[in-house]
Amino acid sequence: MKKLIPILFMNIIVIFTILAGCSVQNNTTESNAAKTKGTSSGNYPNRQIELVVPFAAGGGVDLATRAVADYLSKEWGQPVVVVNKTGGGGIVGAQYALLESKPDGYTVLMNNNSSTTMYEAGTTQPILTAKSHQFAARVAESPLVYAEKRTHPGRI
Repeated sequence: MKKLIPILFMNIIVIFTILAGCSVQNNTTESNAAKTKGTSSGNYPNRQIELVVPFAAGGGVDLATRAVADYLSKEWGQPVVVVNKTGGGGIVGAQYALLESKPDGYTVLMNNNSSTTMYEAGTTQPILTAKSHQFAARVAESPLVYAEKRTHPGRI
């Protein structure tokens, strides 16, 4: 039990740190949404939408994105395609979607928050930060689980 308390305490600290980082608001006077407001003809979407997955096909983010793409294609009557842009632990795809594409709503990053938040935390001068983008919706939720070999002598 004494070993369990420090582990639980550390997990709580990590969770609160992540939540604090995720709750950062974009307080700039002119966000990307404000820059493009009024440029749409009011009938969004009126052309193909790219859902960018910064990981290889077949993983959890990719599978969830494909399900969303199928649903949105039917709902909106427009093609919604999944584009896998791998590399850099998710940063290549995130950079493509958030920095290289037009901020018009037709290129959307589908990502778990770990690749972009861990990149920012582990880099002294990140090109992507929490303020680089705006979270639009939660698509799926996945638990984080610690596992160890059953015969490990230091069982929790």
